[in-house]
Amino acid sequence: MTTTLPRLYRALLRELQSAYHTPGMYQQAKQELRYQFQHEGGQTRDGHDLLTYLSGNRRFKELNERYSPLQKYSEGEKIEMTARRVGLSIPKFGNHSE
Repeated sequence: MTTTLPRLYRALLRELQSAYHTPGMYQQAKQELRYQFQHEGGQTRDGHDLLTYLSGNRRFKELNERYSPLQKYSEGEKIEMTARRVGLSIPKFGNHSE
C-alpha cells in the first residue's frame, strides 16, 4: 500500500476529527500529528498503523451502536425496552395516591 505523505496526513486528520469530538482533544492530537510529520518524517508504516487503528475503532463504534442499541441505557430501561419488544409491559411500582 503506497500512499504519499500528504494523502496519509489528510486521511489521518479526517479520522482524528471523527474520533475526537471535543475541540481541545482534536487540536492536541492534530498538533502531535503535525509534529510527527514535520520533525520525524512521518514514517509511513507508523502512519498506516495509526490510520488502521483509528478507522477500525470508528467502525467498531458504528457497529456497536447499530447492533447493540440498548448499551447506552440503564438496567431498568433495558428491561423495560426488552419487555416492550416481546409485547409485555412492566408494572409501575411506587406510591399511588389514588
